[in-house]
Amino acid sequence: MNPPSVKDIAKKWYTLLPFSKEYNQAFDEILEKIPETQACSLEEYDWSIHETDQYRNLVMVLFFLEELKSRYDAKGIAEDIFWETAKEITVYARRCKEATGSIGIQRLPMSLRILTMHLFRIGRLQFCMEPMPADIPEKDLHIGDAVLDLHITEDGTLDINACKESVAMAEDFFAKYFPDFTYQYYTCNSWLMDEGLAQFLPENSNIIKFQKLFEIYNKRAYDSILHFMFKYGLSDREEIRDIPASTLFSKKIKEYALAGGTFYIACGVRDKNCDTW
Repeated sequence: MNPPSVKDIAKKWYTLLPFSKEYNQAFDEILEKIPETQACSLEEYDWSIHETDQYRNLVMVLFFLEELKSRYDAKGIAEDIFWETAKEITVYARRCKEATGSIGIQRLPMSLRILTMHLFRIGRLQFCMEPMPADIPEKDLHIGDAVLDLHITEDGTLDINACKESVAMAEDFFAKYFPDFTYQYYTCNSWLMDEGLAQFLPENSNIIKFQKLFEIYNKRAYDSILHFMFKYGLSDREEIRDIPASTLFSKKIKEYALAGGTFYIACGVRDKNCDTW
């Protein structure tokens, strides 16, 4: 009997992950459309041959989940962390559909962080072993310094206690499974670090509470909040005019955006050795 093909394994993982059933036909069509690829290891695979091919990217990311699962098992990492981390692939596929009209993988670097075991979902948050992307002289942080970057997944509320529990679990996780990874700071590069959001939110909101866990640096103008709140892959603010605002907060954000207001992303920084969260 012949071993499973790349497409067979990709289909297996598509079925195991919680993709929306509405994508089933589109995924089968993708499998029929793209040529078969010879199986290889993640380390051997050359992504540059189709970096902008969202369909093949999705198939190959799913294929390499087989190797990833074996690596998790070899390290003894809990099943729930694997599945919670891997399911983010379904989010990337959905965002690709929002941006292009069809499922696929556009954000290949994020998927590769998952496949190379740099990014993990641990409790409420994701944590990524990252090199610092910019200098923050005030904290003696420099480009390339190792940091543990926090990502907030879109499912669930931004409950502060759940976030704190997540950080505590992450500290134990990285100390146990990646003892050679040393970092002094947690970072969070996000629209959630936009201090201007305070004008739209009560003081006791979870976003404001989350911001206050960090010192905020490197603010730069960017409409990231609109991509996550209204439509991923937004090319023009006018596109949100006909998208309903489902909450009072999103209504205020929409009004501010259409009036020409400026949004920001920034880098939140917190010392790992800070006494309390």
